[in-house]
Amino acid sequence: MNDINTCIQMHDGQYLDLLNPDPAVISINGIAFALSQLCRYGGHCRVFYSVAEHSVHCCNLVEPEYKKQALLHDAAEAFVGDIVWPVKRLVPAFQDIEHRILKVILSKYKMDSPIWPVVKQADREMLAAERLELLEETKLPWPVIEGIEPAKVEFRFYDPIDAWLAFLDKAEEVGLDINS
Repeated sequence: MNDINTCIQMHDGQYLDLLNPDPAVISINGIAFALSQLCRYGGHCRVFYSVAEHSVHCCNLVEPEYKKQALLHDAAEAFVGDIVWPVKRLVPAFQDIEHRILKVILSKYKMDSPIWPVVKQADREMLAAERLELLEETKLPWPVIEGIEPAKVEFRFYDPIDAWLAFLDKAEEVGLDINS
């Protein structure tokens, strides 16, 4: 029995225990749905830009053998939210929970954990591109993207339903079972 104090109710009515995530209640459809509803950067961007769209772009940047992991690299955020990086750094327990959930997701879909360096590189290239496209210019440096060439992508700024469908289409394209 799960401790209701550590569970979240998902859009399909099932519960996921954040401290003991059950892979049976995790689905590509559920991940896509939740990520399509989450705006990157805590909502502090010029327009709505979902984690789902970000994930699709990351997937498009890598070679075929890395596409599944690139698409799912932020999948844990479907269950814990897209928490801004400074908060993640300030709350180590949050990072532990996020990593635990991501490890379960990657294992369920037969992928290695942790995230491969090539996927992390694509994520940083997207971060550099997103900073230019979505955020107000600032003089403060972002060390994580220092020296990183921004990805060349065509931002779509999907509404949540279109982001959900784009994520599901990409999942099917890379061979993930959207019904599991």
